[in-house]
Amino acid sequence: MRTYVKIQKDGKETLFYAFLQVKNNCLIITRSAGLWKPLKRVIDLSKVSYLGEDQYYGGKRIIFSYEDEQFAIFESGPAIITDLHNQLSLTNEVINYGKYPRYS
Repeated sequence: MRTYVKIQKDGKETLFYAFLQVKNNCLIITRSAGLWKPLKRVIDLSKVSYLGEDQYYGGKRIIFSYEDEQFAIFESGPAIITDLHNQLSLTNEVINYGKYPRYS
């Protein structure tokens, strides 16, 4: 699935359009070549912390922390967050945290 992803680390943030996959208990985030360098991140879902789902300007988003970075995955099409929510098997674990403290 394709959607917008924001990564925050050390006070810097990167927002880009990415392709997301869930394989072998890992979330794979891929940004293809274009104006920026290609990027591929493999996130071990068993090491994710601060996992939550909330509303952001009327759309849903999934937020989580992994190692020293914070991630936000935004809804940019029909059922993207719902599909990701189901693929990650987070139906019982995702909690509505409200406004995540590290994101504005």
